[in-house]
Amino acid sequence: MARKMFIWIGSVLMAGYVLFAMLIYGRQHQELQVQKVYIQIQDSLNHPYVTSKEINRLLKENQIQVIDKKLKEVDLSLMETLIEKHSMVKKAECSLSPAGRLSVRIDQRIPVLRVFVGGAEAFFLDEEGKKMTINRRVAVDVPVALVQRADSLSLANLFELAGLINKDDFWDAMIAQIVLDSSGKFSLIPRLGELEINMGKAENMEFKLAALRRFYEEALPKLGWDRYRSINLEFENQIVCTKK
Repeated sequence: MARKMFIWIGSVLMAGYVLFAMLIYGRQHQELQVQKVYIQIQDSLNHPYVTSKEINRLLKENQIQVIDKKLKEVDLSLMETLIEKHSMVKKAECSLSPAGRLSVRIDQRIPVLRVFVGGAEAFFLDEEGKKMTINRRVAVDVPVALVQRADSLSLANLFELAGLINKDDFWDAMIAQIVLDSSGKFSLIPRLGELEINMGKAENMEFKLAALRRFYEEALPKLGWDRYRSINLEFENQIVCTKK
């Protein structure tokens, strides 16, 4: 019985010591100062849309100075909210290390389509279908869309078709432009040649692209790549070609 009591008392004392040590460490930790800011931008080599210099300038312009500031005085939530206001930032996560390092992890918004409305450049669409703007210093190699209107339904249909093209290496390499006319019909313009591909309304686009790919791979090599001026997939289960 005495042995059990001794063990119980020892456990209580140990737990109390650990709790006390954690409290002391936590207080000491909060008194430490930020010594370094480390900004990590995901996939920055392939997508150089946001730079560490821009983020540092953004913080400075908003009078957020963290170097030599006590850890307990750093408002991480405020920093994340501010950084996420950058047009090219999808998500920002800020954290502090016991050594006094502030880490900023940034996920970028990735453009997938450049949209011109009525001939004038308007915006990009990102990988979630949301409008975005890009610093003109950055070269962006994405398909181009020429549209007559930019209402929500047209953009949703446009984004769906662009997604089908982007996720397929064959079409991603093949298609340079998507055209949406005032009647809601889509056309595709290949990177090479003068062929125009009429896709019709935004129905069964995945099926139409699959049929078009079979035509490209099986029929055109036999019929001749320069034989036709246009290919029309507007009609169900048909591919109508117009000769030059």
